Amino acid sequence: KAPESIPSKKRAEYRKRYHILDTIIQEVNSLSR
Repeated sequence: KAPESIPSKKRAEYRKRYHILDTIIQEVNSLSR
């Protein structure tokens, strides 16, 4: 399925989730150093 078929609301939800995951990953990386 093309990403264009995803409603903007769901897209915003995915963006929020990925942003949170990215923040957690960055924190973990900084802790493991």
